[in-house]
Order: sequence, then C-alpha cells, then structure tokens
Amino acid sequence: MKTGTLLTRWASVLCALLLMISLFALPVFAEETTTADVTESTEAVSETESESAETESSDSNGNTQKPEEDEGLNIWAIIWIVAGAIVLIVAVVLGIKFRANIAKGLRVYKSEFKKVSWLSAEQTRKSTLVVVILLVAFAAVICLLDMGLFKLFDLMLDAFKSLFNTAG
Repeated sequence: MKTGTLLTRWASVLCALLLMISLFALPVFAEETTTADVTESTEAVSETESESAETESSDSNGNTQKPEEDEGLNIWAIIWIVAGAIVLIVAVVLGIKFRANIAKGLRVYKSEFKKVSWLSAEQTRKSTLVVVILLVAFAAVICLLDMGLFKLFDLMLDAFKSLFNTAG
C-alpha cells in the first residue's frame, strides 16, 4: 500500500471524526424555545424580580449573596469539547510525525492478522452457547446468594431488635 493512499484513508477517518465531534457538540449549544416558553419567561421575570429580594441570603457578616443563575451553557460541556479537540490535534500531529512507523505497524498487523487460525462456524456456535449457559448459571447463583444473604441479614437484624427490646 502506498503512503499516499494511507494518508488519504487517514484523512478520511480524521474528517469523519471531526464530523462526529461537531455533531455531538451541536446539542450543547442549542436551546429549544417556543412562543409559549417566551410568554412564560416574561411572566416569570416579573415574578422572579419580586422574589429576588426574598431569595437573597446573607452570611454571618451581613453580606448578601445572590443565588447562582443558570448560565445556559454547561461549563463541563465546553471543557470536554476543548479536551477532545486537543486530543484530536495531538493525534493528528503525532500521526503526521510518525506516519512511516504507523504505516509499517499497519503492514505488520495485516500480515499477522492473516496468520490467525479462526474457529469454524460450528465451533463458534458451541463456544458461544457454553458462554451464555455459564453466564446464566453464574447470574442465578449470584442472585440466590444475594437473596439468601439478605434474608440472613434480615433475620439477624430482627434478632438484635428483639434482644434490645426485651432488655429495655
């Protein structure tokens, strides 16, 4: 595989990742408002102005503090978006800097992948069935242990309650 083709594929993957990140970031900045929300918010403003004097709290020194207002955009969402962008930029820079090593590693990976001995379809079905049966069996055992220990704890609690009720 030529390096140019590999770079083209990596550029396509990078574009797809950027598109996915931007699509996930859009709902963070979007706010749904309807005309009913607007009329309710204007009515709520007049009510909150009258209540703001009541909701202000004072500390021990007599200083008044206003309650925190909703900023509209969550600060953690912005932090995650910026962190994701930084990680993506670092990955692109490292990919460009070490593209020869990456290409060599992918070629080795491809050759090793061809050497893998895969199970037949029948062996895969049997192995999957064994895993599912064991999963259900262990889940049942854990469920029974949980219920039994809960009942034991409940009996012990009743015994301690009766012990202390008769002593008092």
